[in-house]
Amino acid sequence: LSYRYNLAEKDKAPSFQVTTNIKEDQNLLIMDVCAEYVPGSGNDQEKESNMAVMEIALPSGYTAETDAFNAIEAVDRVKRTETKNSDSMIIVYFDGLKPADSKCVPVRAAKTHAVAKQKPAAVSIYDYYQTNRRATEYYQVNSSLCDICEGEDCGSSCQKLKESNN
Repeated sequence: LSYRYNLAEKDKAPSFQVTTNIKEDQNLLIMDVCAEYVPGSGNDQEKESNMAVMEIALPSGYTAETDAFNAIEAVDRVKRTETKNSDSMIIVYFDGLKPADSKCVPVRAAKTHAVAKQKPAAVSIYDYYQTNRRATEYYQVNSSLCDICEGEDCGSSCQKLKESNN
């Protein structure tokens, strides 16, 4: 008998810096995802990256609001935006990123169904031509078991939690 599993890990020496700023609404995820290029040491100190690709995985139960992509494409150096996996992943293509010049893309996603105890979702960015230059950052939306119950199924602790949020 043998076991095999994968662990999600951050990159040890990332070539990009990624930050997320989440503004949750009850049925909407509004988030700014910012990235900038971090040149390596030695011969790897280019003034800017090649074309960069940012992959924003949305948490379970959320789908991208594609009508809000105009705001993403208005960001300087963004060339294209698309989705995959039934609109659960947003892909943003940058012309290239520069050191100390953070570019922030506004992400909007609608909650399509309630999910309890969600796991962190990943934002990855990598150099299109040198994929070993990359960075991955994880973010998490607030969720609990109480998010999926209704009425008497919730129990008293969930009722108290829902009343304190209103």
